[in-house]
Amino acid sequence: MFFSRMHYAVFAVGLLVFLSLYSFFPSPQSGNPYEFREVKWLNSPQLSLSSMKNEVVLVYFFSPTCSQCMDALRFAQKMHDSYSRQGLVVVGLDSPLYYFENEQLATETLKKEKISHPVAFDSGKVSFKSYGSWWPRFYLFKKGELVYNDTRRDLGLAEQNVRKALGLNYSSYEKYSGSTELYAGYSFASVPLGNPEGFQGGQVVSYAAMPSIAFQRITLDGVWLNSIDSMRANAQARAGVAFIGSEFYLVAFSPSSPVHVFADGFPLKPEEAGEDVYFDAGYSVLNVSKPGRYHAASLKEGSHSIYFEVPSGFTLYSMSFK
Repeated sequence: MFFSRMHYAVFAVGLLVFLSLYSFFPSPQSGNPYEFREVKWLNSPQLSLSSMKNEVVLVYFFSPTCSQCMDALRFAQKMHDSYSRQGLVVVGLDSPLYYFENEQLATETLKKEKISHPVAFDSGKVSFKSYGSWWPRFYLFKKGELVYNDTRRDLGLAEQNVRKALGLNYSSYEKYSGSTELYAGYSFASVPLGNPEGFQGGQVVSYAAMPSIAFQRITLDGVWLNSIDSMRANAQARAGVAFIGSEFYLVAFSPSSPVHVFADGFPLKPEEAGEDVYFDAGYSVLNVSKPGRYHAASLKEGSHSIYFEVPSGFTLYSMSFK
């Protein structure tokens, strides 16, 4: 069979995507797939699921760079505070979402969020793969048996199941507001770009100047390299999104110059600035010289558009808001 250069290029890109995503899929494990494997406990003695077979145990996976995960982390602490006296044991597993996440970031996050329930660092994602998990995800065990697996990211439903497992009244349902997360990588993204050019895996794409910013879709202009987990600007460019909410976060990295932030067409006002923003010569500026999650804006609740003027080399991983 004859293969053109295009066929080989498509095959090569497909193989790269498969190999890159392979580490996220569950791998065969002997014994109980829900046991904690090859983790380092950060704030408690070593634990095992088998030693808690007579308990109600809520296990969850998270990453400090994921806003929905941070919602889950705070929810888990609330579950610990509310139900530990009734017999609930809450266990968190920090499994890195991106290459730059490490034990130091995990420890700093626990300290900043005042987390008192046990958390372990799953550096190699061994437990993550054994569970066949994603970010974030809750698993509820009673007497060693899995009784609830949160696939809907519905925190209210998770709490109902906790109360049910503990033998408490579970007829009421509390509504939790969660973050909306938009991933920039062509293999991570769950929604398309706001640009007609769309994602083009492994390609350097010139995106036309954005006449408007799409609602809940990352919208770009300028020249960007499409990577599996991110987009990288190859020259000065812009990235933005329209959304409903107030708090806005960015996971990004810019090794050279800082990033200018604009909300609804103007630089941020001091009262609108996120905790990682400073002001210089009339501009609202975000310093993302280290890869991480940054609080860019704290606006009045409502409809907004936000965009960032970024330098060459800027890498965007995700945007999130609530």
